[in-house]
Amino acid sequence: MKLFHAAPVCLLALALTACGTLDRFAPDGKSAGGDGAAESSPSPSAAQAAPDADPADCTGDSVFIEAVEIAAVRTAAVQIPEIKDKSGTVLQEAGEIPGVSIPAQRVPAQCAEVAEAPGGCLGAVEIPGAVIPAVRIPSASIPGLSAEGVSIRSEAENEKVLNEVKIPGKSEDEVCQEKPTEAGERVSSVRRSSVYRSSERRPSLSRPSLRRPSGRAEDGTRIPAIEVPRVVVPSVKVPSVKVESDRIESRRAGETEVLESDGAIAYNLDSDVLFDSGSHELKDGAVRHLKAVGEHIGDELPDDAEIAIEGHTDSVGSESENQDLSERRAETVLTWLVDDGGVDKGRLKATGYGESRPAVPNKSGDAGTPENRRVVVSARKD
Repeated sequence: MKLFHAAPVCLLALALTACGTLDRFAPDGKSAGGDGAAESSPSPSAAQAAPDADPADCTGDSVFIEAVEIAAVRTAAVQIPEIKDKSGTVLQEAGEIPGVSIPAQRVPAQCAEVAEAPGGCLGAVEIPGAVIPAVRIPSASIPGLSAEGVSIRSEAENEKVLNEVKIPGKSEDEVCQEKPTEAGERVSSVRRSSVYRSSERRPSLSRPSLRRPSGRAEDGTRIPAIEVPRVVVPSVKVPSVKVESDRIESRRAGETEVLESDGAIAYNLDSDVLFDSGSHELKDGAVRHLKAVGEHIGDELPDDAEIAIEGHTDSVGSESENQDLSERRAETVLTWLVDDGGVDKGRLKATGYGESRPAVPNKSGDAGTPENRRVVVSARKD
């Protein structure tokens, strides 16, 4: 039995992010944390506000960009010895040429954000810009020396500087299917292009070595050479970042829909088709829709794939009532899939979200917002 149509509500891109579907199941099938992870994880803007802070995680389809660590560069100080001639006259005072100490730098980790999107849409993509910090090697000099019978000139190198390298961000707007006006209407596919931020490099920086040659005073006092070693700051590369293209396939509008990608599948069921208003008891006509979902699960999913069942309501009524109703409806669908659909109960997890995760903005009035009254059944195929 194939009853899958489409309701302009929580499509696959939304079912895996805004609707919370699968956000409790890690790719290996183990628990990946509690509900609401999307709300608590730092955004790219938060990471940029604290330059050395990394985001704890990137939620949904967003891509984690690894930090680039830049090692410190340090060289030892060079000692200038005191030199006296044979009469005890000081020809050169003792001193020190400071070493170089360039602290470690970093390009913080970021999230290439894939925004949550309403049903029938692919979320906007924002790859934030990044900065490779500037670096400076200070100047260095060896003093000259002049005495009877000898004159050795000073040696010096100016400071060396590389300015910061700015990597511009890249973005792509949200794209949406045209909203159907009636059941059975064909809705065209849409595609969001891949988004690419190119790699950038800060070149290496060096300060040449310095050497003041040796000499000998008129009375035979030997003046040793002084050398300051070369200093090198290696080049730094920030790799490219790519968010792959995505696509929503064409579909036919109706009461229930199945949406697939390479790694996931989601079934969106209109609550008004399954339940009477305010009830969690299945209507007589609901069974054919649930049977189609059960058959499709058996055909398309691995036998051990974990399945999330989520209940959602609109905002008519109190928040607590809606939360309770969404939980009971999710449990009703779970019970049917176990008792009548032949699905192992250990693979299923039911969660109610009440009115907290609308697919579209809620409207006031007695009719509420039908698009938000839904049950979403979803799983990973891989």
